[in-house]
Amino acid sequence: VLQRLQDLQLMEHVARHGCDVELRRYAVGRVTRQPLLVELASGDVAVVVRLAALQRIEDSEQLEQVCKAVRGRDKRIYRAARERLDEQQREQQRPRELQQRFVALCVRAEALLKCTSIDGVGPALAQLQKQWLELANEVEPGEENIDRFAAAVVAIGEMEQTLRERAE
Repeated sequence: VLQRLQDLQLMEHVARHGCDVELRRYAVGRVTRQPLLVELASGDVAVVVRLAALQRIEDSEQLEQVCKAVRGRDKRIYRAARERLDEQQREQQRPRELQQRFVALCVRAEALLKCTSIDGVGPALAQLQKQWLELANEVEPGEENIDRFAAAVVAIGEMEQTLRERAE
């Protein structure tokens, strides 16, 4: 019956006040109002309802609210909310970390320009280019990094040509 029900207010009522815990858990899965989900995750009597509500909360501020509300009272919900927050933070930091890896590849490519011998420059550059491509498959490098790396590759090519001409 609940599967066909479209009335969200009634679904919220069932999530809060239903007699059967599984029915309430199902209703929580249909609830979209985040403050209600925070309320249920923070203080419902049934752990399955608290967990179901917690899983539907996406906003980090609301997850923080749950952590504050249950800290010292409900280890299971607190731990689950903390894990979700930590995961969100890792996901937010990942693009920055990947951009830092692009910058590091640029620095390493530019460092090859300081080589006074042609030996090893080619393989080292090939390795950097391989790493660049692997990283670029995960995330967009950004125009500044692309320009910087491309300039270093061109300069290395010119340097190799100059060193070859001197060796002849």
